[in-house]
Amino acid sequence: MEGSIDRQSTVPLYHQLKEILRNKIEKGEFSKGDLIPSEREICETYRVSRITARQAILGLVNDGLLYREGGRGTFVTSKNKKKLTIALVAMGYSNESYRTRSNTFYDLVRGVAQTSLKKQVTVNLLLPEAHIDSNSFLQRIIAQKLDGILIKTRLNIQYQDIRMLEEANLPYVVIKRHIPGRDINCVIPDDVKGAFEVTEHLISLGHRRIGLITGMPDAIIIWQDRMKGYRKALEEHKIPFDDKLVCENDNFLEGGGYQSMNRLLGLKRPPTAVFIAGDSMAIGAYKAIRRKGLKIPEDMAIVGYDDIELASTMLDPPLTTVRTSFFEFGKRSVELLLDIINEEHLTIRKVVIEPILVVRKSCGSKK
Repeated sequence: MEGSIDRQSTVPLYHQLKEILRNKIEKGEFSKGDLIPSEREICETYRVSRITARQAILGLVNDGLLYREGGRGTFVTSKNKKKLTIALVAMGYSNESYRTRSNTFYDLVRGVAQTSLKKQVTVNLLLPEAHIDSNSFLQRIIAQKLDGILIKTRLNIQYQDIRMLEEANLPYVVIKRHIPGRDINCVIPDDVKGAFEVTEHLISLGHRRIGLITGMPDAIIIWQDRMKGYRKALEEHKIPFDDKLVCENDNFLEGGGYQSMNRLLGLKRPPTAVFIAGDSMAIGAYKAIRRKGLKIPEDMAIVGYDDIELASTMLDPPLTTVRTSFFEFGKRSVELLLDIINEEHLTIRKVVIEPILVVRKSCGSKK
């Protein structure tokens, strides 16, 4: 094989190697259906590591130029090569849930669909009724002989469901859920870090009596993680944790935010600032504050989480929040699933998306 790697270049070695191999495919030096040289041969020819060779090959597999067959090797994709088919499965959501989360769910589906189209992968959207048992539904999915599935659950993912997929050798990626103490394929936000940063921002503005409005931690792992981040920030700044300032609600939409904020405002010593662990709840919290004749942020500083579209367009003043892009979750989940499908030796993979603090006007300035 011809071509050279420029070791003085700032372009990563795997990317240079990927482009060399791409050029050989496009020039016809590797014909459609041909077996390309092994990773070992590529390493010897270009004097690169096995990791570099594997990254380059996986990149071309994900771009649809190569495909792998277990035990045989890696081949140049031919026109009659079977197109991969995956599914996005959303479990536990009612019709009301889809309606109230229409913007975020749309962004997730858009990320999945656009990335699948780019990778030349067919994607099906499967939305079972909320009452359908996950075990029986996943059995039906396994019977469809899909190449892989993406799973988004309303509540926590159950390990018995993961075990069923693993026993069926069906590649999967779980979106925005993980299981403490268990290794599963997932794309998750660093919610502990995000909650820590947004709580610490309130502390930096001079607040010491900071409330928390959250969902039920036992039901959904993200509420546990966001509670951990909140408590960690208080602890690091030597602020005592006060459970009277924490409102857990099984309605983590607008109504739950309204109810919880009313409870905090009814305390003898209300908080001066509140971290609301989901932007949908913040909408209700804004209404509760206004109906008490109070102003944001003059009388109550507010921060949220997720950065849904309404946070910046509907709420006045615009909500300070933590951005976790649902489009990015969709995109990264498809990319990870394809990596897992194309890996010859399957290993558990986890992708963590870093949170971004978005400061707007709802928390005011330093006191």
